[in-house]
Amino acid sequence: MNELYARAVDTLEREFLQFDYTGLLTCHRGSRDLELSIVRALIERGVDGLALIGTSHHPDLLTMVRRLKLPYVLMWAIDRECVNPTVGYDNRHAMWRVTDHLVSLGHVRFGVLPGPAETQQLAAVRLSGIREGLARHGIALRPEAVVATPYDTESVRMATRHLLSQTNAPTALICNNDPIAASAIAECRALGISVPQSVSITGFGDWDLATLSSPSLTTVHSDAVKIGSLSAKSLLEQIQCGEPVVKQEEFEVELIVRESTAKPPSERPSIA
Repeated sequence: MNELYARAVDTLEREFLQFDYTGLLTCHRGSRDLELSIVRALIERGVDGLALIGTSHHPDLLTMVRRLKLPYVLMWAIDRECVNPTVGYDNRHAMWRVTDHLVSLGHVRFGVLPGPAETQQLAAVRLSGIREGLARHGIALRPEAVVATPYDTESVRMATRHLLSQTNAPTALICNNDPIAASAIAECRALGISVPQSVSITGFGDWDLATLSSPSLTTVHSDAVKIGSLSAKSLLEQIQCGEPVVKQEEFEVELIVRESTAKPPSERPSIA
């Protein structure tokens, strides 16, 4: 449970309590098999509906839920095929906003810190959005400019050092989320590289640390409260109908420009 998910769940439960429903929280820790087992257990206990994160689930899960006509909603998700009830935003388009902002400042050399190397659908979608966003401006993202890491701070800092020590090092680092961006800023500070005068850094999510870091972080505002509120509304409407209602709630995210991005420097000090 990260900060944004916790905020969304809190909003869900506050909405449910107004109608005398209780929220039950479970975490499957990225395991599709565990998630399927948990959902089966919840169904056996007679839950009225399910709120699931994202679109990546065990292949049997949604088939089972639909067969039982159990109300459900996929949070932080969009569904262009209009098969599932969803609430969320287009992560590709969100990353276009980030790349457009950086290119408008004059950046042409980019590095990306996408998070863990193992397959993660959300990270893959955001990376695809970065590639597409840059391609719209005629900029190709070099393979060596993308360095996957675990989420721990030390791994991100080592990756940041690696990117910034390359020949023709990036003048802008695009990070998969705000904690990764904060770690990258910390490493730049240790290296004596000024953010944003020498390197611009962006995050994603608009976590609390985005305004607390120095410099404050340019990021995408992932509206967790809106996600939670719309998801609760979807579930409650379906429960009243007595079966799933396939409806998509999609909204545009906002790019929050703060202190961590600026025009690229004419030249940047090299790392010893």
